[in-house]
Amino acid sequence: MRALLVIVASLTGLAQAANWTEVSSSPVKALEAGGVRWSQWLVSAASERCAARWFEDENPGTLRFNCLRHTLKVRNDSDAPVQCSFVLQLTAANFDGHVRATLADEIIYPGQTGDAWPSLGPVDSQPRSFSSSCRLVESGAPPPEVPAGCSVEVTGRDFEDYYPKDSLRRGEEGVAVVEYLMNADGRRIAGIDLVKSSGSQSLDRAALRYGKSLRVKSNCPGQRFRHEIRMAIPASYVPPANPTLQ
Repeated sequence: MRALLVIVASLTGLAQAANWTEVSSSPVKALEAGGVRWSQWLVSAASERCAARWFEDENPGTLRFNCLRHTLKVRNDSDAPVQCSFVLQLTAANFDGHVRATLADEIIYPGQTGDAWPSLGPVDSQPRSFSSSCRLVESGAPPPEVPAGCSVEVTGRDFEDYYPKDSLRRGEEGVAVVEYLMNADGRRIAGIDLVKSSGSQSLDRAALRYGKSLRVKSNCPGQRFRHEIRMAIPASYVPPANPTLQ
């Protein structure tokens, strides 16, 4: 991929937020596998300065100059929700020190577009290659067979801490089911899939984040288990007087 245009850093106006300029967008590529259809493309942008990570505020400790941002986008062309993972290979390390950026478990509803967390890096962190893979969220899939004597202990925070603000505003509630694979020592989750949708894209994404946060221990390493996540608006939630201001 040809070198991207980079805006030269300036020391003026540091109090302003990063101003990103799109410098490259790859052709949209249609993909299909296992009955799932989706499209992918990569959008790159440049800024004279940025925070070291996309979710951080700019301050002297995190400020970087001559930044490149690469965002891998996926559109769900199927008729049902899909769960996708993304991989971006770079020519040089990004600000996180990685030349391979990955994001798994993004839930995308039909006709909607999802994207990976953007990779932020210096001018030489050019995209080398990128890819995505998607699977259908199959609500009718049979549960895994659990051998007699297998047990699992699940602990974690309340889902209230993960409730999406947009779902609270819309009054969305639901039930999602995740299926996770225990690692080789039976003390951590090695992988997690959404197997029953709540009917809300925001709640489904939150359910996966919540599932990943659970502390799980089992006497059967490598076993798959399911966990039901009931998402109800907390009784303590007070809707804003003017929802458009939230």
